[in-house]
Amino acid sequence: MKEKEEKEEREKKQEKKKMKFSLSKTITMLLLAFFCIAMSYSFYAYNDIITDFKINFDKKDYSTANSLMVSKGNFNPAKKLLLYTDLKNYFSTYISDLMSNYKNNSLSDEATLAALSEVERYGIVNDTISEAKKNIPLLNDSANNFSLGMKLYKDKNYVEAYNAFDKVSNFDDNFLKAEEYKKDVINSIKEETLSSAEKLVSENYFSKAITLLEDNTKFYSNDKDILSKINEYKDEKNNFLNKDSTSKNLTSDSSKNTSSNSNESKNNNSSNDSSKSTTNSNSNTDSTTKTTSVAAMTINSNTINSLNLTSDTSYLVYVNLSAQKTYVFKGKKNDWSLLKNYSCSTGIKGSETPSGVYTVKEKGDWFYSTDYKEGAKYWVQFDGNYLFHSLPYNETKTKITDYTLGKAASHGCVRLKVEDAKWIYDNITRGSKVIIN
Repeated sequence: MKEKEEKEEREKKQEKKKMKFSLSKTITMLLLAFFCIAMSYSFYAYNDIITDFKINFDKKDYSTANSLMVSKGNFNPAKKLLLYTDLKNYFSTYISDLMSNYKNNSLSDEATLAALSEVERYGIVNDTISEAKKNIPLLNDSANNFSLGMKLYKDKNYVEAYNAFDKVSNFDDNFLKAEEYKKDVINSIKEETLSSAEKLVSENYFSKAITLLEDNTKFYSNDKDILSKINEYKDEKNNFLNKDSTSKNLTSDSSKNTSSNSNESKNNNSSNDSSKSTTNSNSNTDSTTKTTSVAAMTINSNTINSLNLTSDTSYLVYVNLSAQKTYVFKGKKNDWSLLKNYSCSTGIKGSETPSGVYTVKEKGDWFYSTDYKEGAKYWVQFDGNYLFHSLPYNETKTKITDYTLGKAASHGCVRLKVEDAKWIYDNITRGSKVIIN
C-alpha cells in the first residue's frame, strides 16, 4: 500500500515537471516569435528610413535627409546594426556618380564641392572625398589664392591681398582664416586711406581726399569713421572755397601767395561738385581722371554704359532703394544690357539695406532665423548677413509669411519673388558686382 502511494506521488511530480517544461517551452516559443516579429518590424522600419534618406539626398533635399538620420529610428536595433555599412556603400556610389558627371561637364566645381560637403558631414567616406577634391581645380586655385594672399599681406600690399583672400572658396579648409585676414586687411586699408586723405587735405586737395575715401567703399562700406571724414572734408572744402572767393579782392602780392590754392579751388569746383569726370590740371599733382562716387550714381539703361562700371563676371546687379527695384545687367565695361527687372523689398527704417559697392560671395537654398521666426529660400550673399533671397517663409518652408514687395519691409536684406530669387541664385555667380543706392 505504501509503495503504491509512493509510486503515485512520483508520477504526480513527474507530471508537474512535464507541465512546467511544456509551459516554459511555450513561453520561450512565444518570446522567440515576438522577437522575430519585432526584428522584422525593425528591419522594415529601418528600410523605410534608409530608402527615404536616399531619395531625399539624391534630389538634393539635404536638410530633410539629415533630419531622417537624426530623428528617426534612434532606438531601432536594425539602424544601429546596418546604418554605417549602408551609408558607406551608398556614399561611395554617390561620389563615383557625382565625379563622373563632373568629368562630363554636367556639374560645376561649386555644385560638385557643395554635394561633397553634404556627404562629408556624415564622416563616413572622408578618404574618398579627399581624393575626389584633388580633381577639382577650384580648390587648387583657392589654395593658391590663399598662399598669394598671405605673401601679399606680409608685403603690406593690402588691396591685392584682399582680392586674393576674397577668391578663397568657402569649400577651402582655409576659408575662415581668409575671412579673418580680410578683416585685418580692411582695417589696414582704412588706416592707409585715412592717412593719405589727411595728407591731401593738409595740402588743400579736398576733392582728391574725398574721392580717395569714396573710391574704396568696397572695403569699408558704411564705416562711420569714413563717412564722418567725408562729411568733414566736404565742410572744409566749402569753407576753403568761400575763403578763396574773397581772396580775389586782395592785392596782387596776396594773389601770388594764394595762386596754388586758387588752382586747387578751380579743380575742386570742376571735379567734385559736378557729376562729370574732369581732369586735374594743377602742375603739382599728377593728371588723373576722376569719376563720381558709385554710391551717388544714377544707374539705368541710359547711363550705365557711360559710368565705366566693371564686374569680375558678365553680370552686374543694381538695387535702386528709392524705386524698390532690382536690375540685372549682362555684358562688360560700357557694354551692359538690361537682362532682368524685378520688384523687390529692402530694409525698413532702422534696419536699412546698406548702400555701397559689393560682390556676390556665397549662396544657399535655405536659411531660417530663430530671431525673426522666419526663413527664406535661394539666398545670395553680397555683404555679411545681407542677402538677396525669396519672400519669407515659415519654419517648415510650406507657407510664405509676407508677400510685400515694392516698398521697404525687410530686416535689411533684398527680398524678391521666389522665382526671381531662384533666377539670381541659379545665374549670378560669385564675384559678380552688386551696387546699391
